[in-house]
Amino acid sequence: MSSRNKNAPTRFGEINGQEVECLRDSGCSTLVCKMDYVRDEQLTGHKEACVLIDGVVKYYPTAIVELNTPFYKGKANALCMDNPLYDVIIGNIDGARMPTEADLEDAPSIETSAVLKPTENNLVNKKTVKVGITSTMINSDPDC
Repeated sequence: MSSRNKNAPTRFGEINGQEVECLRDSGCSTLVCKMDYVRDEQLTGHKEACVLIDGVVKYYPTAIVELNTPFYKGKANALCMDNPLYDVIIGNIDGARMPTEADLEDAPSIETSAVLKPTENNLVNKKTVKVGITSTMINSDPDC
């Protein structure tokens, strides 16, 4: 049995110039990408905690990646996972288009370069970000 939903809003796009399958997840509030598509120089050196639906917390490295997809165009901060369900999962990040908007051929593309940069403030105060049926928190533990 496939774990993918054939009715899910997916389209092909690019991450760092490589073609990938992207899922637009309106129940998610961050960006997730497969580590295989991330260049070493894009890694931020930080990790964010991802709280899964069953309460398990996992930490993932973050990177600033370049996307060109029907759902989002520009640079964005992403959680990097070894084996996510899709190559790129685009949540409700600033500038993300809803699936119905992305299907409009004459819709203007949305360019953005807004990136959440880890700072002393957001590393000390935990910030919860929903990831589909999971959530993430910016890590407050400097050893992770």
